[in-house]
Amino acid sequence: MAVTIAPSTLLVDATAASTWVLQSGSEGSDDGELFLFLLIGFLGGLYLIYDGFDTWQLSRLVQDTPTSKVRSMSVGRVELEGTAHKRDASVTPPIADEECLYVDWKAEKRERRVDDDGNVHYEWVTIASGERTLAFDLEDDTGSVLIRADHDDPEFDINRDGHRREHTYHSGESAPDEVRRFVRAKGDPAAVATTPAASEEADGFLDDVADFASDLATDSLDDTGNRRRYSENVLPVGSHVYVFGSAEPREGATMETSEADLLAVSRDPGSDEFLVSDSTEEKLQDSYGTWGPIEVGGGLLLSAGCLFVLLWKYRLHELVV
Repeated sequence: MAVTIAPSTLLVDATAASTWVLQSGSEGSDDGELFLFLLIGFLGGLYLIYDGFDTWQLSRLVQDTPTSKVRSMSVGRVELEGTAHKRDASVTPPIADEECLYVDWKAEKRERRVDDDGNVHYEWVTIASGERTLAFDLEDDTGSVLIRADHDDPEFDINRDGHRREHTYHSGESAPDEVRRFVRAKGDPAAVATTPAASEEADGFLDDVADFASDLATDSLDDTGNRRRYSENVLPVGSHVYVFGSAEPREGATMETSEADLLAVSRDPGSDEFLVSDSTEEKLQDSYGTWGPIEVGGGLLLSAGCLFVLLWKYRLHELVV
């Protein structure tokens, strides 16, 4: 049942609110920090509700959309499973050291922090991160079709147990040159040498100058005084892929073997979803169908709890008319 709230209950007296803010601000910094913490918790709970409902909706879409074969798919919403093959280009991340169609990477540094009470603690701070996605062909036993993963900002759901790589570099230990170059180039396949010949061309005095200037300008992996780590999630060429999107006519395409040559898969305008995963349909449906309701329930509890404390500790209910 939908809950209806009368518009009058949402009106707040601006004068009373201003007076309350001034009074609460004079009660001490601890009280103000608690208020900010509760407010962030309330808003965070609302986000969990939204994200959980969106995840649950995606699980329903995955369940309700039949899996098509490439040769028999039609224009419109489509769900495909097959093998990912290189189309025009690939990227070779430094740890995976194989051709990939997607990489999500991050470089971090371990930093020492001292809080207001003088307590010392350490935390990982991100110093660089990025994502690189490339168009690829999905092939099943009937044919292949272009997946425009380089357009429309698709969501990649990659199994980290199988395709996550991570290395930690201790104090005094230098990060490998290939990792430093990849981070400096921001994972751009056009800027990262992927063959020995290209690597040789990249070396030289001008490259050394550029490296030195980059290290001075950014907080790089070269800071050997701290622990650092580099991690990457990848989708290698030849991986099993699941794709949810929309098959649309491809401009300038010609039919070579089947009508699939005339189509390309991109974001589905009806659901506004474009998903690429290395999991199967069944695993995605189970995962989204489980975590969606959990997120919604957790968000409801978090928001309701924070709102209750805000209303009664700070007497916000007295401001509602």
